[in-house]
Amino acid sequence: MPPHVDVVVVFRAASKRTPLSKEQTRKDAAKTQRQYTVLIDTLTRAGLKAVGRRGENQDQLLVLVACPSDLLVRLVHCERYSDFLYGLPMSKLPSAEADLDSAPLSSADRVRLVHAYITSTPQDGGLGIITGCKEWDRVQSVMALHNHEFNEQWIRLWTRRRIASVELEKVRDQFGDSIALYFFFLTAYTRALIFPSVLGVLYYFFGTPYSVVYSTLLFIWSVVFVEWWRLQERILSVRWHTRGSFRVEKRRADFVPGFPWWRKEARKMTSIPVILLFASVLSIILTGVFILEAFVTQLYNGPGYRIVAFTPTLLFSALVPQLLEMYKASARRYTDWENHAHQSSHAKSFSIKVFTLSAINAYLGLALSAFVYVPFERG
Repeated sequence: MPPHVDVVVVFRAASKRTPLSKEQTRKDAAKTQRQYTVLIDTLTRAGLKAVGRRGENQDQLLVLVACPSDLLVRLVHCERYSDFLYGLPMSKLPSAEADLDSAPLSSADRVRLVHAYITSTPQDGGLGIITGCKEWDRVQSVMALHNHEFNEQWIRLWTRRRIASVELEKVRDQFGDSIALYFFFLTAYTRALIFPSVLGVLYYFFGTPYSVVYSTLLFIWSVVFVEWWRLQERILSVRWHTRGSFRVEKRRADFVPGFPWWRKEARKMTSIPVILLFASVLSIILTGVFILEAFVTQLYNGPGYRIVAFTPTLLFSALVPQLLEMYKASARRYTDWENHAHQSSHAKSFSIKVFTLSAINAYLGLALSAFVYVPFERG
């Protein structure tokens, strides 16, 4: 039976800078060996079992990490103790006195505990092996291995049968709460789309174009679904014992303590002009592409019509993805600069910034078609 591996630390054995002189190569090799030795020592002294293996190329090492049962029991005890102190609901994790063989952890809980122990800061009781920090600049990632047998089984059920045949609780036990929440939403949203789908078919055959009643029914459906899903989120958080989990969330490694709240809010405000700038540029590009497309499809009948008809698509493909990538890079830098204490608030701030341009990219064309092209279309 192969040994159990909880997480894998991907270690880069060579510098990103190429080419290097002989002296630089020697210093780089010494630094790599020193950091790799410190990595193995840090893991083993903490009670973990670690062994290195060659990765997909000679410049990559994979450190396979396994957590013994006694250490896992201690991690479970620490989490339950922290949850109790902060008033969180009782977790489904077994108690410290329980036998993990008789009450085993799910794969997701086991990986989460070990991963958090490795990547948390020493102030939060972790080892501080954090991707991207100067002390561990050779550590590329700390990741979990996939269960390919489980993946093939549930994807086969998902794609070849029906959504209801997939037991989402098993998905949660394998991948964790965040992934399970996504698939719970996907299942609920797919089922909720039955109503607007049937309504659209009925109005297509029996209704009138631009029906106010149809628009009103869709508006009511969207509001009802959003409010219903908010209620479902609360129900799931209670069922999964995650309600209020932000109170015990680990701090980000890049967080600088002693940061006044007003300075953080001021930094958030400085991103607004950048968002407006990118939004204006994107709106101008999309409007120009829309006008060009209307001109080509409705007015132009000259030579090379079939080739010219692809011009709007080519301009969109050449300009919009590059602009969005530039904006995402800028939004990521601004979000890091805001100095968020927790990963959840960091991810929320970044998502809001990205959503702004994503919404413009997705719906500006529809808005122009609905409020400009259709009302003023000739004939």
